[in-house]
Amino acid sequence: MSDEFEERQTVVEDDHSAEANEPISSTSDLEQEKKRVAHEFYAQGNTATTQIFIGHLGSMNLDSWQKNGALSTSPASQVYSLHTRQGCQEFVERYKNSEHLAVAIVLSVFKLVYLGDLHELEELLMEELPDVAPTEGNAPPTWDPYTSIDTYLSAIGGKRFTSQEGKQYVGLGEGAQKALQNIWEQFFGLRNSICRWLVMLSRSYKTRTAFDAYQIVCAFARVVCLDFDDAQKRIFSRLYSTSENVGLLGNLVCKLYEEASFRGKLEELLLGWLGARGSWLWRPACLACSYLMPGMDERRFGPALERAVGCQLNSLTKNNSTFLAILMLQSKYFRNLLARLLGRMVRRACSREERLAAAQTYLYLLRSCYYLVDDQRPELPLVACDAKEQQETLTSVLAEVMGYAGLRKQLYAILRVYLKELDRYQYSDGLFNHLCAYFYNLTLAAPTCWPDIIEFLSGVQGESGKRLYAYMLSEYRGSRQLPSPS
Repeated sequence: MSDEFEERQTVVEDDHSAEANEPISSTSDLEQEKKRVAHEFYAQGNTATTQIFIGHLGSMNLDSWQKNGALSTSPASQVYSLHTRQGCQEFVERYKNSEHLAVAIVLSVFKLVYLGDLHELEELLMEELPDVAPTEGNAPPTWDPYTSIDTYLSAIGGKRFTSQEGKQYVGLGEGAQKALQNIWEQFFGLRNSICRWLVMLSRSYKTRTAFDAYQIVCAFARVVCLDFDDAQKRIFSRLYSTSENVGLLGNLVCKLYEEASFRGKLEELLLGWLGARGSWLWRPACLACSYLMPGMDERRFGPALERAVGCQLNSLTKNNSTFLAILMLQSKYFRNLLARLLGRMVRRACSREERLAAAQTYLYLLRSCYYLVDDQRPELPLVACDAKEQQETLTSVLAEVMGYAGLRKQLYAILRVYLKELDRYQYSDGLFNHLCAYFYNLTLAAPTCWPDIIEFLSGVQGESGKRLYAYMLSEYRGSRQLPSPS
């Protein structure tokens, strides 16, 4: 199965290994680098970024939207019921290769379309629709700038909606999916045009909000649901052409997984992506699994995920480090997985160099995680561990880090800047308890470093650092049975 994916896409990345990066060991360097990464990561129009946080995209519930009144139609105009086979047939044959048809297809593929975007979407679709031979009679022109939006909508029973923010949207309402099914099943010649348009749209259309990104995902899901096997050829094969589709592919699988009848095929697809050699398809597979696991069969997916992610850790690149950080930020399953794999790297190391490489990989991942921490996600993976299993498997890794002065300096730099930044956020007592457990775990990993850790915390600026210093000082006195100062 993996050969199929390898033939259809190649990896072309301007990237470099973690080991090739100069270590950042000062607070100011880390703060500046975080600003740069944030600017790059959240660049305007970066649809791959918008779509890569699965839980961020939300949902689309029309119950909270206000539906405007019925559109007025002239007595002579005909209204076509696209949700019926006959109505759809008559409409498409009457308005072939015209703006009327383009608007109808756009509104059947998208549940809702922002009114300001409708013209751009149907204009792009018009470029993909097949040409037809000129006909006699009163066929409508393919392009008519003097036809109003309401005229297009009234011909197909379209409706206007107002969002809670007051923005104007248009759509076919609950009949949109049936309209798309009728177009798809009766007009085979339009299938490739619709699929080409959708794929092109996913690359060129700038999603301004998470809702826009969710709309794109749902549009692909609507078409794929019509014929999954056909979509493998017409849609998935096209999306394999560029790694910019990581977020779209991952979210698309999650959306399709809501339909129980597709789950078997989707799981086979994910396993194929995870097993594809020399491919970037492990990324959308992991992205989907970050949401779907541990709900899927651990016996099948656990080993496949370990192999796929483990291969990346052995030669970690900058882009992959950032991606793995994203997975950890949004998935406890991947926080457990990465901690386990890092611990395994140390345990299986046969030389001092290999143990050192594992420790450097940990620090590089940790730095990537810090760059993505913000007020919405203040927890720092691989430090503020939310499972005892993570702390236990990281103990051997921390022993290696603390055993080298240069690596210990890098770790302290990351922890110092993170704790300073944490004071700007609202965080739970649970997060603070996880940080206490981490610093205590440092002393288990390197018992001789107790005084060094206490000294480090005493110099950390901010309230969070002071609280951790007080906690660790109390633990230190308790472990040494030292008296408290009078």
